[in-house]
Amino acid sequence: MSLKDEDLDQRLATTAAERADHVSDSALDDLFARTRAHARSNRKRRLGVAAIIGTFAVIGGVVAGPAAADEVRKFFAQTGIIDKTGGEAAEGSEWVRTEATDFYDLQLSLYPEYLSLPDGVAREDIVLAAIGARPGPEDVREPGVLQDIGIQYSYEVAARCSWVAEWARAYSAKDDAAMTRAADELRLAADWPAMQALNGGGVAEYVRAAADSAASFDLQSFRASTVGAECASDLRAGLAE
Repeated sequence: MSLKDEDLDQRLATTAAERADHVSDSALDDLFARTRAHARSNRKRRLGVAAIIGTFAVIGGVVAGPAAADEVRKFFAQTGIIDKTGGEAAEGSEWVRTEATDFYDLQLSLYPEYLSLPDGVAREDIVLAAIGARPGPEDVREPGVLQDIGIQYSYEVAARCSWVAEWARAYSAKDDAAMTRAADELRLAADWPAMQALNGGGVAEYVRAAADSAASFDLQSFRASTVGAECASDLRAGLAE
């Protein structure tokens, strides 16, 4: 991405204001280490926040350091640090700063275009479910870091839950064709990229198992599945229609 001189000057001036709390490289290293430790302490959880390896770990009182001065990035939230260790962190995913003023815009930019959605569900619905509404100027942005793959996974979870709601609606309407389609989409969701990247402990198999229950039109089994529990409010909403 190229920038005009005046745009670059404006961005650097804004960055200077954001760097008022800049910490040393060693403090940034400590922040990442503590984030990974947080992920390890929760690694037994399958879905949701802890399954997004290393994500949404808020470390109070520490601000992630800025990207290298010789690299102008699209978002201030980007650190330019790509994890290459694997293990408890997702290899190849960039660490981003949650307290950056443009963190919400970065999240919007990571919306996965490959998501399939039920009829009547819009992209905006998934955005709201995954990352919430745009924060206001009075909202506090807690300092911390997370991996960008976790943001994509949040979108996948929201889309997956929209298919749970669709299956439940079809179940109530005794619409076998719609239930079958929803079950097929849930099965495909197990192969979405972020799911596969974060498939520690065989999480994708839990999604496929739920899809099998959905394909069998078995409400009790589907409700008891990991996906049914994860999307319990969506399931209830669909059944109530």
